[in-house]
Amino acid sequence: MFYGYAVDPAAVSADWQTCRYLAEKLGFDRGRLRSLFRKAWLPLAIEAADNLPDMQKKRVIEMLKTLKDEASMRSGQSYDPALW
Repeated sequence: MFYGYAVDPAAVSADWQTCRYLAEKLGFDRGRLRSLFRKAWLPLAIEAADNLPDMQKKRVIEMLKTLKDEASMRSGQSYDPALW
């Protein structure tokens, strides 16, 4: 059974350690996937990483792309900004 998790883009991009920790916890092999119900999630997460040093930012961006491609699922839910 798979469980979907909503992940705040700013929280996951706070630093490299947080991003790596999340990547270790999510995945098909672990039964935990990031829910894809917000289409602009990746650009928002990359924008949130702007305050990181260059090398750390590059690592975070690559990890975010991997999370999107390999540890995400469509939830079928619509995004309602009023709830956040």
